[in-house]
Amino acid sequence: FANLGLWIADPAWQSLMEFLQFDRDAIAGGELWRLVTGNIVHWSAEHCLLDVAAFAVLGWLYEPSLRRQHERSNLPLRQSCSLPVLLLVTGYGVGLTVLVLQPDMLIYRGLSGVDSGLFAVALMLECSEAKHDAIRWWYVIPALVVFITKLLFEITTGGLFFGTQSLGDLGMPVPLAHLAGAAFAAGCFQASRIEQFDETRQRTASK
Repeated sequence: FANLGLWIADPAWQSLMEFLQFDRDAIAGGELWRLVTGNIVHWSAEHCLLDVAAFAVLGWLYEPSLRRQHERSNLPLRQSCSLPVLLLVTGYGVGLTVLVLQPDMLIYRGLSGVDSGLFAVALMLECSEAKHDAIRWWYVIPALVVFITKLLFEITTGGLFFGTQSLGDLGMPVPLAHLAGAAFAAGCFQASRIEQFDETRQRTASK
């Protein structure tokens, strides 16, 4: 942990993070990649570890659940549902939302918006799985209630549901990023499911 802190504090890495961070003035100057790359840089070692740990767990849960659904539907694993595409769409959505709807945010760093998106899609996958395994509802429904409550609490109060308003080295909380991540990820995933439904219907009609 200490070594990671020293690594992040290294001037060379600080320069790289400043090059990648969401910077409103730089984006206005045409550096549009910052809308996405702002999600992958952090303010401190603790900030990085918390976000990356959540990301690793949620990403590990996503792919197997997605594959099970495709195996059940006898459809190939679509690129539109792949984790890299989902992350790209979600990351861009978070950056764009902060840019448009939070004009006082000049600098943004952090993966928590993307993490919220992954959690939203994980819940969608679990809801689908629960249709075939009813016992899953015992933890899916409480998780869904807590997640929605968290988003509403954060967006209305400006604070964190799990924590305090003051984050110290973690930077300032950005509840809008959490809501945007959930919305864009869910929208991306749902769009791919509609496409799959259309293909399934066409295949059924052709038999």
